[in-house]
Amino acid sequence: MLLMEYIGRALLAEKGIAVPRAMVVDRVEELAAVDLAYPVVVKAQVAVGGRGKAGGVRAAGDAAEMRRAVSEILGMDIRGHRVERVLIVEKVEAVRELFVSIILDREKKVPVVVFSTRGGVDIEEVAKDDPEAVARAAISPMVGVREHVTRYLIDRSRLEPSCFEALHDVLVRLYAVWWDFDCLLAEINPLMLDGDGRLVAADARINIDDSALPVRQTKILGFRDSLEREAKALEARQYGFLFIPVRADGAIAIMSNGSGMLMASLDTLQRRGMWARSVLDLGGGATAERIAEGIRLVMDQPGVQGLFANIFGGITRCDEIAAGVRTAAERLSDGQFIVIRMEGTNKAKGREILAASASDRVLTVERLSEAAAVMAERMGRA
Repeated sequence: MLLMEYIGRALLAEKGIAVPRAMVVDRVEELAAVDLAYPVVVKAQVAVGGRGKAGGVRAAGDAAEMRRAVSEILGMDIRGHRVERVLIVEKVEAVRELFVSIILDREKKVPVVVFSTRGGVDIEEVAKDDPEAVARAAISPMVGVREHVTRYLIDRSRLEPSCFEALHDVLVRLYAVWWDFDCLLAEINPLMLDGDGRLVAADARINIDDSALPVRQTKILGFRDSLEREAKALEARQYGFLFIPVRADGAIAIMSNGSGMLMASLDTLQRRGMWARSVLDLGGGATAERIAEGIRLVMDQPGVQGLFANIFGGITRCDEIAAGVRTAAERLSDGQFIVIRMEGTNKAKGREILAASASDRVLTVERLSEAAAVMAERMGRA
């Protein structure tokens, strides 16, 4: 779960990392309560990257500029995410902008700190254009960030040795964030070095392992639920599904059990000019009853005519999947239909169940390309 910046910076502050003064607002009317020193930076709060390039981050030198920026950013669509709130933060004057990140190295199975003195920009571009500008060092999970790690990063990046204490303190605290909140990523970019040698986190990018949310990070899980304003997403969550709206004018829905299969289905249909209104990830172990509820949930949206169900029958057998589809098909509105591709355990039995339903509302296919062709024909795009 990628956190919005204002939540991420709260976690940094909780561990003692310095952050600039800031305020979050949902409406322009709330600006009367803003008590910050100008200049400020107005930042869209969406759980997706690329805010700056999309115009979701703007500087403001006074109250009038701040009001104009907030008015223009609220309601923006940034890569499919509507901006419902903004973070207004005091601008930090810095002599250098650094980059620091702690990520999980899945091959070595240890956390790794990534550091660069070229902060404030896209670190992937820096690594591509100037690999020597990005330093990496493994962290022992048994002992955390030791001084020799910090000294190596400073030496490797040619940062002033006088920065050692401040940088080491930030690394130790950032690692505490990474560890205590079950992060996959804990990143500060830029980490601002001011004229007095202090380091201030001017941004926060925190990604928490979803599997830890219902077990150890219930506080953050509750916070996520309080932010969700999409009724369908909340309802889907009650069944353990992940509902993602895609396009309001989409006429189809996609259902699968796994993000990779969802994306492959979405791409295949889009190449034929068909846009999804939403996608639904069933996760693992869905029963026939839950599958039927999932289909009801996505088909009960204005303008949705067809559903593409692309499901692998593993723990949930194909005959269980077919039973759920058969139940859901009986509840469809006039003109709605389901195209289903399923593979895995008891596939033949599942196809027998669907064939016995004798409904022209359910069309079984073998391949993705076939699904796209059938869907296009039924949608009048062949």
